[in-house]
Amino acid sequence: MNSSELRKDPFSDGWVIISPDRNFKPSDFKVEEIKPEINSYETKCPFCPGNEGETSVEIRALGRNDTENISEWAIRVVANRFPALKIENKLSFDNLNKVHNRIGGMGAHEVIIESPEHNLEFHTFSNEKRKEILEVFRERIEDLYKDYRFAYVQLFRNFGKDAGASLVHPHSQIIAVPTIPKRGMEEIKASENFWKTYSECIFCAKINNNENFQERVILENDEFIAFVPYAARFAFETWIMPKKHSSEFQNCNPKELKELSEIMGKTQTAIAECLNNPPYNLVLHTSPNLENKYLENIQEYFHWHFEIIPRITSIAGFEWGTGFYINPISPEKSAKMLREFI
Repeated sequence: MNSSELRKDPFSDGWVIISPDRNFKPSDFKVEEIKPEINSYETKCPFCPGNEGETSVEIRALGRNDTENISEWAIRVVANRFPALKIENKLSFDNLNKVHNRIGGMGAHEVIIESPEHNLEFHTFSNEKRKEILEVFRERIEDLYKDYRFAYVQLFRNFGKDAGASLVHPHSQIIAVPTIPKRGMEEIKASENFWKTYSECIFCAKINNNENFQERVILENDEFIAFVPYAARFAFETWIMPKKHSSEFQNCNPKELKELSEIMGKTQTAIAECLNNPPYNLVLHTSPNLENKYLENIQEYFHWHFEIIPRITSIAGFEWGTGFYINPISPEKSAKMLREFI
């Protein structure tokens, strides 16, 4: 691909300009390396062992064999000290006038402290450790969805200051909200429309019936596939999803979590080595709360997946003004470059 083209994002109905105006090399995209702290323990870090009193209410702790020693743990889940939404707030829906609506700020905001060690990263964990973290993700989403008030749960991970991380210590976050967010609803509606037209999941069609799809594949194993989407909004944007149809991440069994851990580790290591350990956002898109029963047949047409977005390009005036995205490297070339680091 030598000239610019517009590609339509099948999941948002938006457009992406793929603009490969020169022969990019990996070094053109490398950022100043984010180096983990030298020490595995930082006295002033609120997430390090011994500072448990610096965090909010503990929801879950794995690896604590001695109940007397609160500083002994492998993974902790705590309420966020500065929550975007609070579970004790009233759930209310108000139509103020013809133009303005509001919902009371009810929700949940949790932090998953992934390790007692301060200087590790998601891709540097062992496969077994990463599997344990994924199991905690699964458990927390499953538990939060028992509360009918939560329509949607968003799990995300910010790495690096440019990606919104305020602390170095390895951690992820979960926010449960009383309504389905715009991006989630866009994917749901696009999936539903495709299913009604073709009687097939759009995500399954993407990997099974697309002649050019293999050009964008980074790697795969028995259960999962990692690829750069056709209309990638950002350079090296990467998705990881199950090969078999599944609408809910929470339904993953131990074997699937093991294979997911392996492919996530290899994929994120490739991104780190190709781009010099860039800041990134990791987000999970899974089905909304099925307890609400307001989305018929969603288990037939929605397909859960992770999205990894390296923060190496910027959103500026054109993007804000148009809703378009400009990607300076083709998805096919991004995938090819990442495959070289597998």
